[in-house]
Amino acid sequence: MLEKTKTKRVIFAAILLALGIILDFFVEGFEIPLIIIFVASWFIAGIDIIYQAIINLKNKMLLAEHFLMSIATIGALAIGEYKEAAMVMVLFQIGELLEDKAVDKSRKSITDLMNIQAPVAYRIEDSKSVQIDPEDIQVGDLLEIKAGDKVPVDGVVVKGESSLDTAALTGESIPVSVGIGDKLLSGSINGDGWLVMKAESTAENSTAMRIIELLEEATENQAQTESMITRFAKIYTPIVVVLAILLAFIPPLIIEGAQFSEWFRRGLIFLVVSCPCAFVVSVPMAFVTGLGISSKLGILVKGGNVFEKLVQIDTLAVDKTGTITEGAFKVFYEHPQDDVDKSLMLSITKELEKGSNHPIAQAIRKYAEDKDHDYEAVEFGHIENVPGRGLKSLGEKEEYILGNLSYMEEHDLIEPAIADGCVNEVATMVHVARIKPDKKYLGHYVIKDKIKEDAKEIIESIHTLGIDKVVMLTGDAKNVAEDVAKRAGIDEIHSELLPQGKMSWVVNKTNEGRKIAFAGDGLNDAPVITASHVGIAMGGIGSDAAIEASDVVLIKDDLKSIPRVFKIAKHTVGIAKQNIWLSLGIKLIFLILSAFGLTAMWMAVFADVGVTLLAIANSFRLYLLPKKI
Repeated sequence: MLEKTKTKRVIFAAILLALGIILDFFVEGFEIPLIIIFVASWFIAGIDIIYQAIINLKNKMLLAEHFLMSIATIGALAIGEYKEAAMVMVLFQIGELLEDKAVDKSRKSITDLMNIQAPVAYRIEDSKSVQIDPEDIQVGDLLEIKAGDKVPVDGVVVKGESSLDTAALTGESIPVSVGIGDKLLSGSINGDGWLVMKAESTAENSTAMRIIELLEEATENQAQTESMITRFAKIYTPIVVVLAILLAFIPPLIIEGAQFSEWFRRGLIFLVVSCPCAFVVSVPMAFVTGLGISSKLGILVKGGNVFEKLVQIDTLAVDKTGTITEGAFKVFYEHPQDDVDKSLMLSITKELEKGSNHPIAQAIRKYAEDKDHDYEAVEFGHIENVPGRGLKSLGEKEEYILGNLSYMEEHDLIEPAIADGCVNEVATMVHVARIKPDKKYLGHYVIKDKIKEDAKEIIESIHTLGIDKVVMLTGDAKNVAEDVAKRAGIDEIHSELLPQGKMSWVVNKTNEGRKIAFAGDGLNDAPVITASHVGIAMGGIGSDAAIEASDVVLIKDDLKSIPRVFKIAKHTVGIAKQNIWLSLGIKLIFLILSAFGLTAMWMAVFADVGVTLLAIANSFRLYLLPKKI
C-alpha cells in the first residue's frame, strides 16, 4: 500500500517537473509560477526523504543517504537552482522505486519457498475428514490430502495414488508419482489424485519448516564482501563529505575572482555524486539473487558468505554411500559357516539390525525378513552401536557382533573370514559372529551398491571448475572403495575410516592450507561436515545433524547439484566484484568532473541512479544461469 502511494506521488511530482521544464522553455516572464511548480515537485517527490533525514538527524546519522540528499537539494534551492533541486529529487526517487522493484524480484524466489507451508490440514476422525490447523497434527494421525492441497507434514501414503509437484523443494519440474508406501515431504503439492497419509512428523519438525528456517538463516547471513562494502561506506562517506565542504568553501578564499555560489554549487554536486548507494545496494543484490536461484534449483545455501567460501575450494572430499553410489543396497547372498544354521544367522541378524536406519542395515533387515526361515526369533536386551565398526548385543549369557572385517579382527575372528575368500570380493561385506560364551564366526553377507550413472561425468565437470582434487573418504573396505573410485574417476581414496578418521584427514589437510569442501549424506558425517571449509549435505534435509552442520543442503539427492552450486557461487561472486568496480569507477569519474564544474547536479544524480540500476541489471544476468547449468 505504501509503495503504491509513493509511486503515485513520484509520478505526480515528475508530471509537475515536466510541466515546469516545458513552460520554462516556451514561456517567458513566468519565473514566480515556475519557482512554485519546481519547489512543489521537489517537495512532493521528496517529502519522505526529508522526513527520514530529520529522523536520521535526531539519531545522529548525519551521513546517511537521505540526509545527504536533503542537504544537497535544499542547498540547490538556496542558490536558486530550483529546477535542478526538483530534478535531483524526482530522479532519485524514480531510482529508488526501480531498485525496490528489482530487489523484490530477486527475493521472490526465496519468499515463494517460504510460503510452502500448508494453510490447513484435514485429519480423518471417526471416518470423517475434519479441517484442523497443521500445528495440531500429531505423529501417527491419518490425514486426507485432496487434489491441489499442500502436504502439511512429512509422512507415508497409506491409501490412494497421485502425482506430486515437488518443484518448490527440489527444483524438479516433472511431477513425481506416489502410491501406497511412498514417502511424502511437506511443502509438496498434490496433483489430481486423492491420498490418505500417515503423519511421521509434526509441523514444527517437518521438512517445510526446516527449509523455511534455513532460508531465514541464509538471508540473515551477510557475505564478507557485503560486510566489507558496509564498512567501506562508513569510512568513505565522511571523507567525501569533508571533501565536498572543502570544495565549496576553500577555493573562493584562495582563488582570485572565484564566485562563492559557483563553488558552493560544485560542492553540492560533489555531495550528490558521492552518495554510496550504488555499491551499497548492488553488491548485496548479487548475493540475494544468487541465493534465490540456488533455492529454485533445490540448493539451500546458508548465506552469501558461503558463496565466497565455495570459490576458494581447491579440494572436494566426498562420502561414498549415497553420494557417489545410489545408496540402494541389495544383499546378493548370505554365506553361513558349514556348521551354522542359516535360519539362526538370519534371526540374529534381523534382531541386531532392527533399530538401525543405516542403508546397509535396512538392506540386510529386508533380506532377512523376506527370507523364509523357521528358526525361533531371538531377542537381545540391549544393542550397542559401535561407530565405524558395527553392532553388538549385550547380555549375561550370550553376546553377538555384526559389522565389518576390522570389527572381526578386533575380536580375533579374522581367520575364518579370510578363509572364505570374502576379502577379495568387490562388495561390502557384513560379518556376524558370537563372542560370548565362546567365540565363533557365523558367516557373512555380500552387499552391493550401484554407482550413480552420471558420477564419472560429474566428477570430470567438477575438475573444470578449478577444483584440483576429488577425494573419497569412506568407512568401506579398500577393495570396494578402489573399485568405485576407478569407475567414477576419483583422484584419491581413503578407506576403512571411522567418522573421526574422516575428520582428522580434513583437519590435517586444512592445516596444510587446503580449502576443502566435504559432501556427504548428512546422517553420520556431521563431524566432518562441520570441520570442512564448506560442508555439503546430500539429500539431508530430513536430518537435524545435516541442517545444523552443513553450509549447503542439497534437497534432492542429485550429484549434479554439486557442480551447480560451485558454478552459481563463481558467477555470483564474480558479478558482485564487477558491481564494486563498476560503481567505484563511474563514481570516481563523476566526482572528478563535478570538482571541475563539468557536470550539472541532475546529471550527477542520473549517473548515481544509473550506475545503481546498471549494477542491478548486471546482477540479473544470474537469472540466465540455470539454463546454462
